[in-house]
Amino acid sequence: MSRMKEKYTILDVKLGNKIDELRVIKGLSQARLADALGISHQQIQKNLKGTNRISASKIPALAQALNVTIESLFYDINDFAPAGKESDRLVIEIVREVKKFDRKRQLAVSSFFKSLNKGA
Repeated sequence: MSRMKEKYTILDVKLGNKIDELRVIKGLSQARLADALGISHQQIQKNLKGTNRISASKIPALAQALNVTIESLFYDINDFAPAGKESDRLVIEIVREVKKFDRKRQLAVSSFFKSLNKGA
């Protein structure tokens, strides 16, 4: 029996986008994530775009690679809106860097951003 290729759904796209943002936040390259899942770089690109479905058997390894729970990958997935603009991507990168700071520096950065906002 021939297997028909299933068309991807909006859920596939949302999941791929969410995983991609988590990947960026964690500072993982696509190649590194692909290696962790035992798949090709081309396959992970398709998964992150949502044009290919992520295999259910890869979900536990995916959660482990991203250091999140399996549940968090799907939590509020229907309400998830990807950061589509370059400015949103920049915010994600800033957050990733600030997370590396100790608590005192994080508070200083927060105060700095708040002070910038007051002048706007």
